[in-house]
Amino acid sequence: MKKWIALVALLAMPATAIGQEAEVMAADESAVQAEIAALSVEFAATVSGDEPATAADFYTDDAVIMPPGMDVVTGHEALAEFFGQGMNGATLALETWDVHTRGDAALETGGYTITGSDGAHLDHGKYMVGWLNTDDGWKMTVDIWNSSMAPPADNGEE
Repeated sequence: MKKWIALVALLAMPATAIGQEAEVMAADESAVQAEIAALSVEFAATVSGDEPATAADFYTDDAVIMPPGMDVVTGHEALAEFFGQGMNGATLALETWDVHTRGDAALETGGYTITGSDGAHLDHGKYMVGWLNTDDGWKMTVDIWNSSMAPPADNGEE
């Protein structure tokens, strides 16, 4: 009987170690999820704020964004120019839905809302962002978003 107890205890040890490793990984992933969600809120405030061109600082130097209805924008300088156009008083709000991590990379999905300076609802949709953990912290490397609103009706006028 003592041999069986010793064998069960011996077999349980690796399972316990694996379980503890999984708990550590889950805790690390939760911390990354919280950090990226906080960065997204900070990014939205920057885009909506007085110096929107600094939004490019949230991206890697070779980042790519894919705005709806536009060509791809690549690189820090081009992103600074893109965001430097500002929001004309509108406000961007982001809501992180999920963050999946793999080592130094993460994939965030979420939703966005754009509200005009008069409080009018201008747009809402979804986004997906690829993040990299760099020497300067988590940075966006690929960013794509698209509207959930129907396009305006084409009345044939230009």
